[in-house]
Amino acid sequence: MRPALHRHAVRAAFDQGYAALRAHADASARRPGATLVALDENGGVAGVLRLDPAPGRPAAAVIGRHPRCDLVLRGEPRVSLRHAAVLALVRPRFEIEFAALDLRARHGLRDEHGARVAGLRDSGALVLRLTRFVLFLLPTGDGIPWPDDPSAGWACLPFAHAGGGPRATHVSPSAGDDEPIGWLTVRARAAASVLPVGAAALRRGVLVGRSGRCAAAFRDALDDRRFSRLHLLVADVDGRPFAVDLASTNGARARDSGVRAGPLEPGVPWHLGGRDAAVSWAPAEEKR
Repeated sequence: MRPALHRHAVRAAFDQGYAALRAHADASARRPGATLVALDENGGVAGVLRLDPAPGRPAAAVIGRHPRCDLVLRGEPRVSLRHAAVLALVRPRFEIEFAALDLRARHGLRDEHGARVAGLRDSGALVLRLTRFVLFLLPTGDGIPWPDDPSAGWACLPFAHAGGGPRATHVSPSAGDDEPIGWLTVRARAAASVLPVGAAALRRGVLVGRSGRCAAAFRDALDDRRFSRLHLLVADVDGRPFAVDLASTNGARARDSGVRAGPLEPGVPWHLGGRDAAVSWAPAEEKR
């Protein structure tokens, strides 16, 4: 599909689903955070999710077909079980910044122009395509209701301005010869596997699990059904690693807490599958 047609499909879904999208966004208009609304190609609501980040505490969500995902997209076999992850961060003056990362899914993510992307980051609203679905990530909390007219609502989206040019930052799909900023270690079966991680790789996100989509350095250590095929994502938040449990069957957490997403701090490992394996981070300066 040509970029103009992709953009037309996004606009068509927006116009057809605008009444429902506006209702969900307005329902949280005075609640700081974000609302994620997934529309199908005909404008039908496929799913809605609230994200409630706080200063210093990003909110994370996993999107896919797996019933443990935060947003489950049904009826589309091209959607992977665990397809994408979304982060919402609070910036100064309570501006919301979004990051959406493709979890190396076969059919990936696309921007509103139809270009395949490894990920997108933007402040304000963010729009992306996931197979036949259009995902709208909308900041809330200013108390201002969306306009009645879909065209006026469309004009509220960042990419609707400046001639329709892209505004979101695309995440590089590969790390190249990235200088390590730290080392990820997985300890399992009385052995340790270590992976050097550079800044670009962290922005792209490191996947930990049994799948071929995950970092090869860890797959042998986690070749056990106690660990999900995609178990943990380690991604960049302000230049530091942030861990997200990817709706795994047996969980991932730090300090035995029930939190599924949080900073991966030096000396504080995240445990996978109870305490069957641990993921830890060491900054590069500690290795010198």
